[in-house]
Amino acid sequence: MIVFIFVVVILNAKGIFGSEQAGTDSPLYTKLGPLFTPAERSFLGILDQAVSNNYRIFGKVRVADVLKTKPNKSRSAWQTAFNKIAAKHFDFVLCDVSTMEVICVIELDDKSHNSKKSQDRDLFLNNACKGADLTLVRFKAQQSYQIDAVRNTILEATNSLPVSEDVDTPAFNKLEPITSERVSSSTFAKKHGLTTSEFLDKMVELGHLTAINGTHQLTEKGLSNGGQFIEKGRYPAHFKWIEENIPLFKN
Repeated sequence: MIVFIFVVVILNAKGIFGSEQAGTDSPLYTKLGPLFTPAERSFLGILDQAVSNNYRIFGKVRVADVLKTKPNKSRSAWQTAFNKIAAKHFDFVLCDVSTMEVICVIELDDKSHNSKKSQDRDLFLNNACKGADLTLVRFKAQQSYQIDAVRNTILEATNSLPVSEDVDTPAFNKLEPITSERVSSSTFAKKHGLTTSEFLDKMVELGHLTAINGTHQLTEKGLSNGGQFIEKGRYPAHFKWIEENIPLFKN
């Protein structure tokens, strides 16, 4: 009887592990939704416009892939220090495109950062980066951003990002401030006797915008001439422009 029970247990165990290996059981995992929240996705687009082609932005990078725990004679102390960063990530990491060296890390603080737990996490990351001599730049989440303001904040924090000297690099991709005042599409349209929709169609014709599935998006030409998308859920899409950069009827 004992032998029989032992054989049954072995067979059951093989059946369990065999079916798992063969993939006949229900999957253990399921795919999550988008990698970024809407606020993070929007801000990533701003960051991409704010830095030059010499740099690349990565998102959702593990802290443990950027910082390492210093050697410690005590294995338990080392493990404790590592555990504090193992499950955390940075929102964005700015790297040199040629060497992949980390220039700075960037955090986007939304309302969730008001909780005690999040504030403790933020304080820990601030201290960890300071101790590792790694620049951490924080931005408050908001409905819209000034690309030049984001650019200047990164410049001020890092104090080391050169402006690209490549003459073929569009102006919007250079780390240099934009100081001209922008006007809205509706204001621009009214000045030229157009409706906002007619104005947007004209901007598509001029190559400053593109229309994808009925939605307008800035082109590189539009960005290089100072065009800015304002994310306020408005329709038609809400853009602002540097007027002197876009003479509508110039021959």
